[in-house]
Amino acid sequence: MRKLVGEYISRGAVQLRVTLDDTGSKEAKVINHDFLASLVKSCLEIRREFGLENNVAVEQLVSVPGVVGDEMVDVNQPQLATALEQAAREALTRHREMREREGEALKADFQKRLILLESLLNQIEPQVGNI
Repeated sequence: MRKLVGEYISRGAVQLRVTLDDTGSKEAKVINHDFLASLVKSCLEIRREFGLENNVAVEQLVSVPGVVGDEMVDVNQPQLATALEQAAREALTRHREMREREGEALKADFQKRLILLESLLNQIEPQVGNI
């Protein structure tokens, strides 16, 4: 991905985040027990530290992203890599087009301001001898 992004973007910093959402999946949901245990432990510590009285409801815990999810998907599948590259190329192409439009708009704005400055300079120059 780094190389692909480098093909489209040469200046600045880019953060790329990829998530896989298989909302059409009929597979059973799984609970990330390690993450949930860590979350519960953190909640209890925070409650003790700050003197909070209410317990955290299970419904609140399972609504935290990453606690409940689908069965793990093999991310090394060739079709996923192809789909990811295609999506990234499309996003990077749109990003490049947007940057080009921004550049044209900035150029037009600078040219307009330059014309205004030249006009003001032409008005000021004849009066320089009077000062």
